[in-house]
Amino acid sequence: MNNKYITNSKFAWFIVKFIIFISFANAQSSEAYLMPRQIYVGDIAALVVPLPAAQSNINDIVITAGSENMPAHPDIDFHRIALEQRVTGSRLLIEFTPFIPGVLELPVIEIGDESFTELTVTVNSILDEKAQPILAGPASALAMPGTAFLLYGTLTTVIFVLLFTFWFLVRGRTLIKLLIEKWKLSRLFGSIRKTEKNLREGILNGDDKRIIIDRLSD
Repeated sequence: MNNKYITNSKFAWFIVKFIIFISFANAQSSEAYLMPRQIYVGDIAALVVPLPAAQSNINDIVITAGSENMPAHPDIDFHRIALEQRVTGSRLLIEFTPFIPGVLELPVIEIGDESFTELTVTVNSILDEKAQPILAGPASALAMPGTAFLLYGTLTTVIFVLLFTFWFLVRGRTLIKLLIEKWKLSRLFGSIRKTEKNLREGILNGDDKRIIIDRLSD
């Protein structure tokens, strides 16, 4: 009778320990919560996974950055993972920093003799809360006062310079030559008028006719 009672007690205790172990090792992210409750890309946050109470207080098991047991994720940096086992209630504490928005599934967390899977966190975009899985587009540039005038004025000046250069290459040199010839002719006519005036004054003043003829010949 006593042996049967002991056997049944051991079996019942084994079933209880097995259920506790299964619950402890396969805690789902639905029971977990974030600190703070809402996190954004680049925030340092902590995922807290409540676990069944331990039979006795056990020293915390801690994994820090750089440890071989620290899990790796391309979009998450893990800073510290701690397994706290208390008679009043145990918990798994995961400190991390996400770098993309959306629902992120954490890699398998192995700490002590336990393994935790299917843990997920929701990360919000700091730019656009309405579209969590996708980052918001870049903000449009602010136009400074006078930017439009400066832009269009510069374009107009460049176009004018190009047109003037093309016109100068086609007809500008010929026109410049014509202007130089006209300027030379105007100087020649001015010189002739001046000479004629001097000759007339010389005749009126009674100058020697030979001198007047020499001037005219020149």
